[in-house]
Amino acid sequence: MSLRLFVAVTPTPEQLARTRERIRELHELAPHAKWVRDEGLHLTLAFLGDTEEARVPDVTAAMDEAASKHPPLTLTLAHGGGFGAPRTPRVLWAGVGGEAERLGLLQADLAAELALEVALALDQRDPDATRGEEQRER
Repeated sequence: MSLRLFVAVTPTPEQLARTRERIRELHELAPHAKWVRDEGLHLTLAFLGDTEEARVPDVTAAMDEAASKHPPLTLTLAHGGGFGAPRTPRVLWAGVGGEAERLGLLQADLAAELALEVALALDQRDPDATRGEEQRER
């Protein structure tokens, strides 16, 4: 069986509460957006795509190995933007501030460990937090 996987950082309850307040401010700017539920808020570090379920222990081992090389870090929401037309973006995103450079080092180590443990080629993008997607009628 294949699972669609990604590796992500999730916010603490305190961070989630602050983020929720910031998101309320954005509702007026994107009235037709379908907002991500709080439990869905995450910061993607690696998108693995369709992965065989049998590989999950290898993915977990790679994550553990990469994380063991880094102390906890502090991140904040920084700039933001959207994908799509400026007046009607399809996706809203928030950038990362705080110890973003250290997050990049963690992301690089994660990619290296996943390549070793799981032999996965990853889509290397800057980490961002997707918060809302425009809903269009089809």
